[in-house]
Amino acid sequence: MRAGSPLLAVLVLLVLADATTHAEEGRADASPGPAASPATTVDILWTGDKLYSYGNEELIIRDFFQDRREGVFVDIGCAWPIKSSNTYYLEKHLGWSGIAVDGLGDYAESWRTSRPRSKFLNFLVTERSDNRETFYKAGTWGNSTAEKDVARHLNVVGELQVPGITLDDLLARNGVRHVDLLSIDVEGHTAAVLAGFDLQRWKPELVCVEDDGTLVVPWFKERGYAPIARYRLRDVANWYFAPQQAARAADARETARGREEADRREKLLASEPLESPVQLLMNPRYILGPDGTLRPNLRWQEAMAKANATAAERAAAGPTPTGSAPASATPRAAP
Repeated sequence: MRAGSPLLAVLVLLVLADATTHAEEGRADASPGPAASPATTVDILWTGDKLYSYGNEELIIRDFFQDRREGVFVDIGCAWPIKSSNTYYLEKHLGWSGIAVDGLGDYAESWRTSRPRSKFLNFLVTERSDNRETFYKAGTWGNSTAEKDVARHLNVVGELQVPGITLDDLLARNGVRHVDLLSIDVEGHTAAVLAGFDLQRWKPELVCVEDDGTLVVPWFKERGYAPIARYRLRDVANWYFAPQQAARAADARETARGREEADRREKLLASEPLESPVQLLMNPRYILGPDGTLRPNLRWQEAMAKANATAAERAAAGPTPTGSAPASATPRAAP
């Protein structure tokens, strides 16, 4: 998710506001486990500076790997090579290499010139290989999708026929032997990507995936991976999964700074009415309950329903006069 419709623009605000997912409510998957020594870890999550990624993805990924060098990434739905990239910092500053995939071939040349350690591939990663698949090109780059229902809410400027491939086949055919980071940002097409992926075969150390949680939380937990609760405090657009022991270790590295921020936001939410902008900005759609199960966040859903109704009324009223567009409906400017 990088820009788009009023609804997506509201979700953009969630990321930019570093909204919380009530990390303490997700502690069922953060039960006591082996914690890294404080002498050998750095709190990149709260002390680092974001340079390239759209939200805080870059800081979270760096924090998990502790700026490890020479890793391997796979970036599905990669879009631009530098702007809003989850993986550019890894390649430029830490010497990582990897594979980047997108349904839009328009990005190929800029990846070739800007990312010499990466291989860009123009495919639609989906549940089957060697077919031609429809891909909807959005007028706002970064929001193109293979999902027709998602495309209906976008300014679609073209329908492309793109070669399809499963993630398993893509990795195998390109000689990938192991994956440190798997990043998936495919605008509603996540189920199809996972349908063609054998998680236990490839065992990525960290998976970053954009989803509201209804699909990915049970899917990964059934396969021995757990969500890292502390990272949701800084990014509600994406979920971060690791094998259970590694996820527990990452959560055990929570710092006083993170706990203070979680407490502050909890108190702020408790003092705000349900319809307030603060509630909209600081509540994701779903949260992890104390028992580790996913449950709806009713306060967020009520606020989102109101936002949708407001957007519908605005659309029915016609174009907004120039210069008076509300901030929540304004796409993020390109860096």
